[in-house]
Amino acid sequence: VKAVGSEPLHRRVASLQPDVHVFGHTHFGWDAEVEGVRYLQAALATPKERTKRMRTLEIGQIRSGPLCLYDEGAFLPRQRAVWSEFYRHTERTPAVVDPAPWVADYYRSRSSRRSRAPPA
Repeated sequence: VKAVGSEPLHRRVASLQPDVHVFGHTHFGWDAEVEGVRYLQAALATPKERTKRMRTLEIGQIRSGPLCLYDEGAFLPRQRAVWSEFYRHTERTPAVVDPAPWVADYYRSRSSRRSRAPPA
C-alpha cells in the first residue's frame, strides 16, 4: 500500500526542480522540504473528518479555509503539521509500502466482518 507519490511523479518533480510542490488528496496537513523541494498539502477534508482528526489535518494556525503560501513576492515560512513534523525526527522510508500494523489490523477486521455478513 502506498499512500502518496510514485516513482514517475518523483522523477517529474526532480526534473522540474521547483521551489514548491503543492499536492492534494492525502487527508492530512503537510509542509516539509525533501531534496530541496518544499512539499505542501493543506487538506480541506470533510466536516466529519475535521471533527475527528483535526490534529492531523491542520497546518500551522490554519484550521479551515485556504492556506496562503505566497504573499508580497515571497513564500511564507514553513508551517507546522503533525506528520511532516514526525518525519523531521524520524527517517523516511518511502520504499517501504506495507501499512502500519494498526492500519493492517483495521482492514483485516473490516474484511472479516464483511465475510461473516449474510448475503444481501
